[in-house]
Amino acid sequence: MKSCQTAYGPCKFYGKDMFIGRSLYAYGEWGGEEASVIAGLAASSDGIALDVGANIGFMSMAMASSGCKVMAFEPQPALCDLLLENTAQYRRNDVGVMVLPFALSDFNGKST
Repeated sequence: MKSCQTAYGPCKFYGKDMFIGRSLYAYGEWGGEEASVIAGLAASSDGIALDVGANIGFMSMAMASSGCKVMAFEPQPALCDLLLENTAQYRRNDVGVMVLPFALSDFNGKST
């Protein structure tokens, strides 16, 4: 497990993560300009942003930092645990992140 400081707060990630973790370790961010654009779009909305497949929560953190309410969906238990840790600072008031340990689909059923 590793951690780094990002523009949206501290973020934990798995050291063997070759994508998000590698970017966080090297640059302290994931998605570059995309995260700030998404945060800006979230800030301009009056609703709730959905982060479907939230992974460790970096984009949820970006959207919540703009004052937007976020519903973050992550069905994988290990990633959901990190999502909860990474978004804890944004789950303390009305503006924040609601973490839901579910997958979303257009039909009912179970994943195999």
